Amino acid sequence: MLKGHKITVGVREAKAQLTKLIAQARRGAVVDITYRGKSVVQLTALRQQELSGAARLQALEEHGSITCRRTPVPRTLRAARPRRGQDLQTLLQRDREPR
Repeated sequence: MLKGHKITVGVREAKAQLTKLIAQARRGAVVDITYRGKSVVQLTALRQQELSGAARLQALEEHGSITCRRTPVPRTLRAARPRRGQDLQTLLQRDREPR
C-alpha cells in the first residue's frame, strides 16, 4: 500500500473488514468510510510522537481530553469484606442495582 493511498468503503464493509482497514491505515493509507454515499469518517494512522509520558499527559490535559489528579493516589487499598451475616453475592447484586 502506498503512503497516502486513499480507500473508500461503506459502513457495512468497514465493519466486516475493520482489522484489514486498520492495518492499511497503519501502513499509510487513508480510509474514508461512507454512510449512504457520503463520507462520514476518515481512518488514518496516528503520528508517533517522541514525547515523554508526562508530556503526553500534559498535552491531553491541555486538549481537555483528561483531567489529571492533583492529589497523590493512595498506595494501598483495603479489600472490601462482607459484614457478618452477609454473603458476597448479595453485596455484588446490591452494588450493581441502579440507584
